Amino acid sequence: MLAEDIKLPEQGEEQTEELVFASIRSVAASLGLHIERSQLDLATLCSAGVSASDSLNVAANELGLAMGEMATEDRDEVWELAQEGFPILFVCESNKCSVLSRRESSNFELQQIDSNGYSRSQSVSRWTWNSFLDGFRDYRCFVVKRELECESLSAAPMHHYESNAEGKPLSPVRRFAQLLRMDARDIFTASLFALVSGVLGLATPLAVETLVNVVSWGTYLQPLIVLAGILLVSLGLSAALTILQTIVVEIIQRRQLVRIVSDLAHRFPLARADFLRGKYPRELANRVFDIMTIQKATAILLMDGVSILLTAILGLMLLAFYHPFLLGFDLVLLVCMTWVTFFLGRGGIQTAIHESKTKYKIAHWLQDVLDSPGAFQTNGGRTLSIERANTLAASYVNARKQQFQVVLRQVVFAIGLQVVASTVLLGLGGWLVIEGQLTLGQLVASELVVTVVVGAFSKAGKSLEKFYDLMAGIDKVSNLLDIPADTHARVAFAEGEALPVAWDNLLIRTPTEAVTISADRIEAGEKIGIKEDGPARLLLQSIVGLRDPISGHIEVDGIESAKLVHGARGQAIGWASGSEVFNASIQDNVALGRPGVGQTRVREVLQIVELWDTVSRMEDGLEAELQTDGYPLSGPQQAKLMIARSLAASPGLLIIHNCLDELGEREQELVLRRILDMPNTTLMVASRSSLILNMLAPKEIL
Repeated sequence: MLAEDIKLPEQGEEQTEELVFASIRSVAASLGLHIERSQLDLATLCSAGVSASDSLNVAANELGLAMGEMATEDRDEVWELAQEGFPILFVCESNKCSVLSRRESSNFELQQIDSNGYSRSQSVSRWTWNSFLDGFRDYRCFVVKRELECESLSAAPMHHYESNAEGKPLSPVRRFAQLLRMDARDIFTASLFALVSGVLGLATPLAVETLVNVVSWGTYLQPLIVLAGILLVSLGLSAALTILQTIVVEIIQRRQLVRIVSDLAHRFPLARADFLRGKYPRELANRVFDIMTIQKATAILLMDGVSILLTAILGLMLLAFYHPFLLGFDLVLLVCMTWVTFFLGRGGIQTAIHESKTKYKIAHWLQDVLDSPGAFQTNGGRTLSIERANTLAASYVNARKQQFQVVLRQVVFAIGLQVVASTVLLGLGGWLVIEGQLTLGQLVASELVVTVVVGAFSKAGKSLEKFYDLMAGIDKVSNLLDIPADTHARVAFAEGEALPVAWDNLLIRTPTEAVTISADRIEAGEKIGIKEDGPARLLLQSIVGLRDPISGHIEVDGIESAKLVHGARGQAIGWASGSEVFNASIQDNVALGRPGVGQTRVREVLQIVELWDTVSRMEDGLEAELQTDGYPLSGPQQAKLMIARSLAASPGLLIIHNCLDELGEREQELVLRRILDMPNTTLMVASRSSLILNMLAPKEIL
């Protein structure tokens, strides 16, 4: 189809619910999802004054999809993403949409949708892509993907459309199968390359067989040249296909890392607080390094494992055609190879997982030692550091021994199988040659095939060990993918207004106590001070969704607080407590990528908390990089940064827990007065400072 044959939708029609639903349904279908109209509040999404792209963005978020905008000038990049299977959504603000999606192989479909929800489809090829894109200069271009791309690997899926929605435990093998399923098309391509390469690889034993037969008849130069030429072409094509297989496997490796990292980047901000309680999140995140283990092990299995399997099958089939006795030899050999792989490999996955766990315990301990200089340097904890490290190292050695025992018995049996199989074949084949039932060439070819097949299998010990490492890596990464994520459907609240807070009788349990908090209410616009203690801390954490009460209900502006926290994208509730500085610029630490929080707003809130002068004197200003421990900012300056972060989005409810206590009395009074002067904000401050509490309306938590 030529580019000039493609007709774009008519413009100038008003946005409707049908346009949004038809467009998002088409995008979801391209990703293998089925949605119903009841899943979206279309009346709210398509309210007056809301653009088509904004409505689609919100709808996508509610369905667990992410829309990333791209410039249509990046034609090659947009096409490459479409080739990867990501639907491309073109949105015109005059209320027309088009969805470009990949159907099969290089077949792409363009679905054009008008404001009434009617659509028509047509094919688009790579050859007409550049000219075709000229017709979308006035459109915004979005690439759409699932937020949690690895949800099928998780034991706690967030969306109902996943196959494991019942939350059943998943074995590492099943998780790996799900991971491979995501790249099924490319794995099929790599396997096809390996199959054809294996067939061409049979040219060697067949050429040797023919050569032996020819030589036994006499010396002829012409057949030798022909055989050499055929062998050269066959092995050359086999080598070329192996190179293509290597390229495809490399692409699969890249996708695995991007897919898992993307899933975790969306999952971690929505992580359930109760699931992480009792765990050290930074140490837990170390499991992400096992993504590299998964990549490398997958590559070895797809290259060596598939090649060994196909070579064995094709080689043994060739033997079976030579003589019925050799067919029986094949069956015995297959039984022995199956015995080595499955029976002798029992316990390999469990021992590999145990070994991996001890490895992370060592890393966790060394991380604690390095992160606690006061304990291990100043207070003389060096002896404990060494003793604990030695104990953990001994545990690792024991775990490694158990794992190696499984690998060793497989390797020993496989090598023994190679010795016995080659000897038996030589004796059996020699007898068949003497009896005239097998030619000398067939004997030489058979011996060559068995040497290649069993020899490759005997070297499969490393591949089997990589498989066990892969299962351990899947298990470790699954610890992250199993973190349950809260739903984050957008909720409507009174934006730009102070928000009331109300709670009924609450029961909050900690590892050491159970705390009961009586029902109460804080009206919109109130500025209250709470004496900092255990119940106050638990209540404030529950309001902002960092702790789940055992019983009771908390509402902000009539909406369940946990839903509002995730659904309002940080615009409803501001929270400042402790120091949560991350390794990024000051700008990023305050703005957090929230819409509407630019450099001007960041500067304003830094001025409110008396931190702007300090930042402006730094060499890079707002772009100065902070370390995870807050360096180069001091403790009080980090507290100011947390308060500035909570103010940046102008929340309707602002909660400050202990941060003001880090400041001097003059700054406490100055900063708090500025916050009190902010309109349309309900303020809750927990503090031990009488100065701070006297400036606010007192509230007791009973």
